[in-house]
Amino acid sequence: MFRGGSVGGCKYSIIHWTSIDGYIANEDGILEWLGSTEVEGDSGYNSLLERIDTVVMRKGTYDVIRGFDMDYPYSGYENHVFSKSVSGSDEYASFIDEDVKTYIKKR
Repeated sequence: MFRGGSVGGCKYSIIHWTSIDGYIANEDGILEWLGSTEVEGDSGYNSLLERIDTVVMRKGTYDVIRGFDMDYPYSGYENHVFSKSVSGSDEYASFIDEDVKTYIKKR
């Protein structure tokens, strides 16, 4: 799902991936289906990345991405990870313990 708009003068785009059953991963946390989609090209994903400067996600998603056997794909962006369990920052992201909408309104 892709949706865009603005909150507090800040433009945003939302990308939400799920499979037809409503989940992104199977019961074992495997994401194999992402590599086997029947869409040619990047489906507009790379052009979206060219228009943004900040990536926002929750900590569970961040942990999954960091667990992949690859370089962190969003290292060229400002990264904010919403977490109730971690504070501060690491080499890629700052961790935010705040409601997403409230945080975006302040930016």
